[in-house]
Amino acid sequence: MAVGRRARRLRPVARRSLSARIDRSRAGRRIAARLAESGSDEPSSRFLVRTLGWTGAAAAAGWLWMGVAAAAVAAGAAIAVSAGAVRRRIRTRAVRVDEALPAMLDGLSAAMRAGASLGNAIDDLEPPAVLADAVGAMRNATRFGATRREALETFARHAGTERAGIVAAAITLGAESGGDLPRMLDVLAQASRDRARIAREARVASTQARMSVWVVAALPVVFLFLTGAASREQMHLLLRTPIGWGLLAAGGALEIAGLLWMRKLSP
Repeated sequence: MAVGRRARRLRPVARRSLSARIDRSRAGRRIAARLAESGSDEPSSRFLVRTLGWTGAAAAAGWLWMGVAAAAVAAGAAIAVSAGAVRRRIRTRAVRVDEALPAMLDGLSAAMRAGASLGNAIDDLEPPAVLADAVGAMRNATRFGATRREALETFARHAGTERAGIVAAAITLGAESGGDLPRMLDVLAQASRDRARIAREARVASTQARMSVWVVAALPVVFLFLTGAASREQMHLLLRTPIGWGLLAAGGALEIAGLLWMRKLSP
């Protein structure tokens, strides 16, 4: 017994790697949730390493250009670009999910009109690729004993859009009320198509305005970098004195406020 206890004490303790610790931390789980919303299965630790790499490269370039202040501005810009890319992927995935819902509803309606029950129709459904994970999660929930309502809530949660939640709630209500569910699915599919078409037309109509927002917002930054490359003495006052730092902070705050305002005016 003593030999066994001594052997257990001498046994090397397996330690989790740094990446595993990051993935299991609270911040890592939040980042992983955001990445999952964007449709990416990339671990949060890898995303952080990539973001820090780009941030370090941008900060080094800024420091070589005009010192510490420029390095801070460049690092902040790199982080903002990385976060903005994730938000853009989330919005793009949400659009794809909403546009794929009518095809899924058509498949369910056709199967039920052929005599299948709602459960069998879901089991035999071949969903669009963007909804495959959400439908798979719904099927797994049913296999593990979840009710139809709970399974549809699981689908809505994994789909991650407001429209998917409305569709799940409507299917639940139709299944529990015992009405003409195939007809209701057809109405839902048509309403989803109309909604997706209107949203698509709105995005096309506002493309020029949204591009103008980013061009106008980028002009001060581009002008600052071009001026800094040509006028080192003027940039010294702006980037290496407290007065210049205050002016930069005020300009940055006004820039962010203007950007947010213009984005509200041109959704």
